[in-house]
Amino acid sequence: MSLTFGTDKTAYGPFGMERGEPFSFKAPGAGISGFHGCSSNDDHGYLHAIGVYVRCPATRFIDEPQLPDLKNVSLRDTIGLPEAI
Repeated sequence: MSLTFGTDKTAYGPFGMERGEPFSFKAPGAGISGFHGCSSNDDHGYLHAIGVYVRCPATRFIDEPQLPDLKNVSLRDTIGLPEAI
C-alpha cells in the first residue's frame, strides 16, 4: 500500500509500495484542515487507518437576518425601567 498527497499544483509521493486498490478523495472548493489515523504499536509503526478533516467552503444566509433598528431605543426602554429611577 502507498500514500500520495496531491494539490492543484503537484503530487507528493507515493510513500510506500504501490499496490492494492487505488482510492482518491477530492474536495473541490473545500480544504483539508488536518489528518487523523492509527498505527501499530510494534517497532514497525505501520499506518492502519487514516482520516481527513475537511474545512467546508464559506456559506452565507439565503435570506440575510433582519436585525431590529435600535438607534432610538434606550436601555431604560429595553429593560422596562420606570422614568423615576
